[in-house]
Amino acid sequence: MKNTTKYKLFPFLATLLFVTLLVSCEKDFGDINVNPNAPTVTNPDFIFTEALITGAQMDANRDFGIWAGLTASDEGLERVDNYYLPSELAINTWADCYSIVANLNEIVKMVENDPYYINKLAVTRIWRAYVFGRLTDLYGDIPFSEAAKGNTEQFIIAPAYDTQKSIYISLLVELKAAVSQIDKSTNLGNFKSADIVYGGDLTKWEKFGNSLRLRMALRISNVEPELAREIVTEIIAQNQLMSANSDGFHFKFNKDFKAATYYFYSAGLARILPSKFLVDMMLQTSDPRLPVYAQHPGKGTAVTSYRGMPSELTVDERIAGDYNFKKASHVGSYFLREDVVGFTMSYAEVCFMKAEAALKGWGESTSEAETFYKQGVTASMSFFKTFTPTNTLQVDPFNEITQVQINDYLSGPGKFEGADEQKFEKIITQQWITLYQEGGYEAYALVRRTHYPKLKNYYGNYVDLDNGLLQRMPYPIEEYSLNGDNAAKADAQQGAKIWWSK
Repeated sequence: MKNTTKYKLFPFLATLLFVTLLVSCEKDFGDINVNPNAPTVTNPDFIFTEALITGAQMDANRDFGIWAGLTASDEGLERVDNYYLPSELAINTWADCYSIVANLNEIVKMVENDPYYINKLAVTRIWRAYVFGRLTDLYGDIPFSEAAKGNTEQFIIAPAYDTQKSIYISLLVELKAAVSQIDKSTNLGNFKSADIVYGGDLTKWEKFGNSLRLRMALRISNVEPELAREIVTEIIAQNQLMSANSDGFHFKFNKDFKAATYYFYSAGLARILPSKFLVDMMLQTSDPRLPVYAQHPGKGTAVTSYRGMPSELTVDERIAGDYNFKKASHVGSYFLREDVVGFTMSYAEVCFMKAEAALKGWGESTSEAETFYKQGVTASMSFFKTFTPTNTLQVDPFNEITQVQINDYLSGPGKFEGADEQKFEKIITQQWITLYQEGGYEAYALVRRTHYPKLKNYYGNYVDLDNGLLQRMPYPIEEYSLNGDNAAKADAQQGAKIWWSK
């Protein structure tokens, strides 16, 4: 008899195989499109660390310190009519800051609905407010309420521009809320080691947030004096501001994350030098910080004393004046090392802000202004500690500034005296000096707001801070292509000056 078993079994096996494959496809087909090496969920700690690094590495070699008279470029500047054109690095600030905002928004989405991570949320909000503050101080009206939401359910790819006034008021409220949100009573989720500035120290973040709010309140004091007075008085009364050099927001650079000034010097790419205006001022006042801030010009040149580079010279003027990298003072040895710290905000700056507030009678008596002023000068001068030179860029060593030198300065050229306006000028000038190597962002804002110090150009004439200084950064060209209607409208409605400087 013919054996037909195998022929009868084949259709059954074929059907079974088809059903098995069908079930398998329905169960696992989606997994085929998942790359196991590309995680779909990102750790917020990694994002936060990156946001801190990106923000810190922006703090040098851009134009803002040059416009504020603190630094200068040995390459000269490009000028059209009375204004100096921003460099490519300065123009990149827009994209750099908004990339940080996008990352911080992502963290907020991850943690805002989990009470365990309330401290991560609070710290993220504080740092985001800082970045937004930098943007609006440079550009005025910017995308704010709709910013960096292209990857959200709202899918906003052409965000509206908020007015600077509304942004400032919102940020002042945001900072107060974020600081109030910090909970130190329990061991709630914290960035800890991912926080490469404060190491998860919530008290220091609290002080930074309050100090940042004080800075922003004083910034609007010319245009919203009553609101500014109210906020400053409240902050001073709370007494939760930076109170020592160790409270400062100082990102510590290293071989993996190099400070911009050190990187550009060591690579020979771009050279930012101490300005002639700054060096001349420090020479005239025998400021003991000069050997910290500057080095003598290169060996073998005819220049034997400190010689700053003029901030405002074009390439042709620089050549005509015989200014070049070898014949001008370089940045001081302290700042030309891998492990230098950044100066996003220092305790000394907070002291000068308190001195200004006291002089106005906001939260402190006017008699306290001198106390805070002296504390600021002392904090600034005592910050710099002796170190061992580590590279050939460090030509001039320096000795730590002693208390005797500090006392001599405060009783001599740095004495706090005169009428209130003269005292105000003293406070702002010292704050400006302290902002050296901060990146120029704050110094540029300080000069535009206060018109101090009274900057002079290479020819000895006072700089016209209203008509001879770029008052705000132009929006990037790409913004007119990608968000043209909103950018054009914002550009037309705010004019040359930004809101708080009017």
